[in-house]
Amino acid sequence: MLEYRAAIRTPMDLFAQLVPALEAVRALSGSSPASLATIQQNVARILALAAAIVPPEEVAAAHALLVSAAQLAGNAAQIRREATLASDMARAWDASSAAAGALMLGAKARTDIRTLLRPPQLR
Repeated sequence: MLEYRAAIRTPMDLFAQLVPALEAVRALSGSSPASLATIQQNVARILALAAAIVPPEEVAAAHALLVSAAQLAGNAAQIRREATLASDMARAWDASSAAAGALMLGAKARTDIRTLLRPPQLR
């Protein structure tokens, strides 16, 4: 578990860096092309790092949740870019929904991974 804790730290930190940009997509507040590109770059890094990690059985579901959150974040950025290029408000709402889902899944993954990696507490 110590190896997993060290390995998953970077993907989790990268996802945390996505939160402000994803919140902007979710809020329909006008995401810059640079912001969307940063989301996609970080998502690619998260997915590559996470794919190289073999999670212990106890955290496999939470690990998969982090991967799903990253994939959804990438989709949100791509949809938002398409919406901007096409001036399509319906697509912007789709991007907003994807960003909201990514944020929710990411928060759940982070909480689950932290809980599962916490040393047992004596009572």
